Amino acid sequence: MGNTKPYEDRIRASIIEQFDGLETRDEAIRFANYAITALKSTAGDPLTLDNAEQYVPLLAQLVHQETHSIYGSGVFDYPKWKAAADARRHLGQN
Repeated sequence: MGNTKPYEDRIRASIIEQFDGLETRDEAIRFANYAITALKSTAGDPLTLDNAEQYVPLLAQLVHQETHSIYGSGVFDYPKWKAAADARRHLGQN
């Protein structure tokens, strides 16, 4: 159980890294915290690397929506397969 917080922190840091600069740092942190909360509420707390595959669809959806909310759906082509790949990277599944 002691290893779950570092895993959660790693996911959060990876998400912040993706969005920092596209949004303000505060917005990137706020989104990362929202994503972690959403994952924990649907997948269960604690988040673990062993169960990371089950988190991919939800995190991909959240990352996809956030990216499109920044750029607008017609401005930036960020396909769902790319969002899934980014979610896997955030979750340490690459």
